[in-house]
Amino acid sequence: MQTGFFRAFRSRNYRLFFAGQSLSLLGTWMQKTAVSWVIYTQTHSEFMLGLSVFASIFPSALLSLLGGIVTDRYPAYRILLLTQVLSMAQAALLALAVWVKPHAVWEILGLSAVLGLINAFDLPARQSLVYGLAEDKQDLPAVVAMSSSMVNAAQLLGPVVAGFVLARLGATTCFGLNALSFVAVIGSMVAMRLPPMAAPATGRNLRDDLSAGFRYLQATPDIRFIIVMMALLSLLVLPFTTLLPAYAKDVFQGTATTPRARPLATLVRARAGPAADAKHGTRLGRRARHSRIGARARGRTAERCADVLVGAHRAGWPSLRVKQALTKAFFKIKVV
Repeated sequence: MQTGFFRAFRSRNYRLFFAGQSLSLLGTWMQKTAVSWVIYTQTHSEFMLGLSVFASIFPSALLSLLGGIVTDRYPAYRILLLTQVLSMAQAALLALAVWVKPHAVWEILGLSAVLGLINAFDLPARQSLVYGLAEDKQDLPAVVAMSSSMVNAAQLLGPVVAGFVLARLGATTCFGLNALSFVAVIGSMVAMRLPPMAAPATGRNLRDDLSAGFRYLQATPDIRFIIVMMALLSLLVLPFTTLLPAYAKDVFQGTATTPRARPLATLVRARAGPAADAKHGTRLGRRARHSRIGARARGRTAERCADVLVGAHRAGWPSLRVKQALTKAFFKIKVV
């Protein structure tokens, strides 16, 4: 009998989903790495490098609220299947564009924006579907933890594989492999045996649904805190990855094979963090588990925000004391 972290694989539908998504996410991160490398090597412009990332993220950020509302109104399975087919077509067009015109900078930017539009509906549907794949709801913490581990592992390994493929076979092959990876996820979704799913009728229009979401956010301080902190991290911390191609090529005088992976700690976190959450999910009550996870998340968020604040000021600041003070301040917020 499977226990702990691997309880998620007791569900046939999740096993299929995990196998297909693992390959697809690996291809997705290969494509992201190849896009950034091609843009920078063709333009030698940090601005264009940032613009390529902006083109893929801004449409998703702009329309993600609409994507969530659509997911509430229609079956997540159908939405996700459609977005995967569209993502495969986008990757195939990207490979074709670079093969026909190696200097297709603006074509890459346009197709990146198209992918951002697709992701606005793909991500809410994916997250909604995952929760319905656990046949035994007691396995749900393990399903969530395994999904998190899958995403972290793909984020770690995808750029490494992309570097070797770029150096030996070129960007066209990277994009083509990503297109092929969607065959796995589409095939796995078609093979699933899901009960008939009908999205609940809300009885409200899109505007009312959106207003209801903001009212819930305003009435739930813990959720509001997490969203605000994640927004600050996304704005001030995470964008450093955008400049990695410039550092690899100009600062380190490297090539596409220059390692782009995170430190080994990322791999440890990708395995140990979700495993710990799965363990707590099977042994603790739901309320207690959420409180502990929320407390850990607040502590990590506080330390990262403190790093940003300290780095933005003069070097003489007592960084350790600032981090400790800010961390304690966040932990004083009541966790329910």
